[in-house]
Amino acid sequence: DDQMILAYTPFNTELSHLKKHPVLIVGAEKTLRVARDTYGFREAVHISEYARRNPLLNPFAKRANTTTSSTDLAPLEKHGDIHFRAVLVFSDPSNFFEALQIITDVLLSSKPSECEHEKSHQIPVYFSAGDLLWKSQHRNPRFGLGAFRIALEALYTARMRAIGIEEKEIESRLNLFVQYGKPTTAQFRYAREALQRQADKYCCEIDRVFVVGDNPASDIHGAVEMNEVSKEPWRGLLVGTGVWRTGDDKCGASQVFANVDDAVNAVLGDC
Repeated sequence: DDQMILAYTPFNTELSHLKKHPVLIVGAEKTLRVARDTYGFREAVHISEYARRNPLLNPFAKRANTTTSSTDLAPLEKHGDIHFRAVLVFSDPSNFFEALQIITDVLLSSKPSECEHEKSHQIPVYFSAGDLLWKSQHRNPRFGLGAFRIALEALYTARMRAIGIEEKEIESRLNLFVQYGKPTTAQFRYAREALQRQADKYCCEIDRVFVVGDNPASDIHGAVEMNEVSKEPWRGLLVGTGVWRTGDDKCGASQVFANVDDAVNAVLGDC
């Protein structure tokens, strides 16, 4: 955690109050092992396993009629509802429909198989990243986890209004959507603390911070915002190998480079 910080790394410390409680994990199946075995969320349940044990939640799913999991997921002792205390979205779900349906269900009720809406049941959703777009091997950017949040907020809101929930309660529930990852200050503060531990280890001081990124709206914007709260200057170095294209908003980038190699060499030369 001191040398490589992922979007969900802050969950380990920031959400420690949930480690003894049931939480729903959303993302790649391997993230359950991170949550449960590395971070200590002992009661974590992966959404795939929860869906398999509650097959009627997703009417379009095709699953084998078996009582044992074929993947390395946390086993559930019995079928039925779980009173989750929170939803932790580690990464993009592989099945958007299933994730949107099930998260909406567990946000509205602690026992969705019996009751559609419990006014007293309001739990938070923690998102590890907020990027609308990211660059893959495709020539054009692809939707990221930020797109999933937008879809979830829209469908959750529409469902609540269809049920007849009052606007005040809808607002209260949506306020429980909590964002981590770039460009949130919380994510960059976490990185700053990790940098400080490295500086202390090597008995040196931090007099400036360079952030190299390919997404102006997350990487560069977050770096620029840190100048408001950090004692040393932060500079965002934008590279042209991601979602940014010539003519797009650079969001305050100090310089633009063709690639990461050029940006790092410039930083080393500046030092």
